[in-house]
Amino acid sequence: MMKITRSVVNANAIIVAVAMVFLAGCATQTVPPLYTTMPKIDMPPPPQLLKVPVPPAQKPISVAIKIPKTTTAVSAESAIMRRGAVIKAGASVVISVPSALQRIQDASSRVKDAVNPGAKETIGFRTDGYFNVLEQYIERELIAAGFLVKDRSRFEAKLRDLRDGVGVAPANKGVAPVQAIASAQAAGDGEALSADNLFEKGRQFVGVMMSLFTDKSSREEMFDTAEVIRAAQDGSVSADYVLQVNDLSVRHYTGEPMMLTSRPEVQAVLGENPGLRVGVAGEEREAIPATLAQPWMLAHFNAKLINVKTGTIDWIGDFSVESLAVLEDGMTIDISGRRLTANAKTIVDAINSFNKSLVDFYQNVQVASNNLANAYREVMQPVTYYGDYGGGEAMQEQRKAKTEAAERVFAAQVKAYKSARDNLPPESRMDWAYIYVLDQPAVTPDLANPKTENDDQRLMNHVRALGSKITHDLLGTLKVTE
Repeated sequence: MMKITRSVVNANAIIVAVAMVFLAGCATQTVPPLYTTMPKIDMPPPPQLLKVPVPPAQKPISVAIKIPKTTTAVSAESAIMRRGAVIKAGASVVISVPSALQRIQDASSRVKDAVNPGAKETIGFRTDGYFNVLEQYIERELIAAGFLVKDRSRFEAKLRDLRDGVGVAPANKGVAPVQAIASAQAAGDGEALSADNLFEKGRQFVGVMMSLFTDKSSREEMFDTAEVIRAAQDGSVSADYVLQVNDLSVRHYTGEPMMLTSRPEVQAVLGENPGLRVGVAGEEREAIPATLAQPWMLAHFNAKLINVKTGTIDWIGDFSVESLAVLEDGMTIDISGRRLTANAKTIVDAINSFNKSLVDFYQNVQVASNNLANAYREVMQPVTYYGDYGGGEAMQEQRKAKTEAAERVFAAQVKAYKSARDNLPPESRMDWAYIYVLDQPAVTPDLANPKTENDDQRLMNHVRALGSKITHDLLGTLKVTE
């Protein structure tokens, strides 16, 4: 019995000892701080935002090309007197003109009067048996040179008598006026004139004029030179000379266009406006036109003086002048437009986007920095727990891992921020690019496109001035002796 009791006592002692050991391992434990002082957090400097540029304001563009009045003179090759020819003052002369255009002009005048009674006389239409004012300029200059100018109406009557005497029917006799007009081809488009389109085509083709003679009419002269001389030899209407006019016309200039590229006014504007250039077809609104149709008129006079007695040509002349010869103030071509900034939105949007992105990245860095600071502060505090020592080591490892994770997040945000900061948008280095919107060139005076009645009258006056000058200059080369 005593033996059993001793065994029980020993067993209880062992259990108590084990319990005491177990209770000793589960005592309250303290995990020490990971850091005794706050680790330094290296914050990058705050972002330096790019300055958002202000796009240049719209800029007006103006090219003013001033073309001055020109001085013209009849060259020695353009007017030639027969060597030995002597024209005495008071010598009589009659003007000879082709008939084909007379018929067209006569019929045109009758149709015009029927459609629009009281219409003003227009250069290019014959009225009252005479050609237009251009012929009057010829008569005036011949008189000024010393000739006795015979009235052409009597001369033409004699020619008709001579022609009828040999049985030659008058050209276009009995043909309706409109049919005569229809034989004249409109300028360049091949559409025949008619009573319906006469005045529309007249503005385009005849316009204010304009042509007394054409290649076609020269092939259909009313009388050949022999008939003209026969009439001039008749006693009742005799003349010493016949001035045979082959062409006297004022037309819109159709020669080579004006080259604008080399004009100093254009070059100056090109130098002041980067991106502005001389354009090609299809780009007229975006560039200065490379060429411009010459916006003026061309007067041409070709004639010869025939000695009725001998049949010799004593003088022959051919001369042309352009509008600038009679425009006292010359001519001005104005090209207006506007310069706009083509890439303003691209540059401004890119820089605004960069600045916003940089601010966002820096805010991410600040959030990561705050989280890291909180993690540091947390592990700088000791932690008390109830358990064995091994549990404290595991807890300390968890605290360390959490802190290291916060450090990695912070480092990644700093790296992303620096990368964004250092990668400036290419637009921040761009220069301003421009586009140009240009209006159609404006010509003053605008001789090619009269728009009002005043413009029409101004054009008529200009045509008269050209006719006066060309007849004055060319017939002024006739040498008449006293």
